[in-house]
Amino acid sequence: MTTITLEVPNAIVFVFDPSHPDIIIPEYIPGEVVASNPACISVATLPDADGAVTLRLGVGSVDRSDPALKPVFDGALETPGGRVAIVTSDSRPVLEQAVNGPTTGLTIAVDDTNSPGVIEVIVA
Repeated sequence: MTTITLEVPNAIVFVFDPSHPDIIIPEYIPGEVVASNPACISVATLPDADGAVTLRLGVGSVDRSDPALKPVFDGALETPGGRVAIVTSDSRPVLEQAVNGPTTGLTIAVDDTNSPGVIEVIVA
């Protein structure tokens, strides 16, 4: 698992394959921490004015030993280029993971369902 801690601009990150030719940001759903479409998942974060966010990306399963993490997404993502990345709103990939196949199963867990300070993305 790779981890990075940073202040996230605009309190949102996106999960997608950076080589996907048709990334469309999912429409915001009021009161929800996650919004998604087949090519992109958006995850709200702690506002940068309130502190840094820890982002984790790995292969396997969500760390069930951490009771603070709550699953908020369990589904599939189009990955035609064989990559999954966590990307900031200023289009900066901060973590990337190679994957197999044109579609990848993902689970996302957070420590807070309003303004997460920890976001874990696990590829199956």
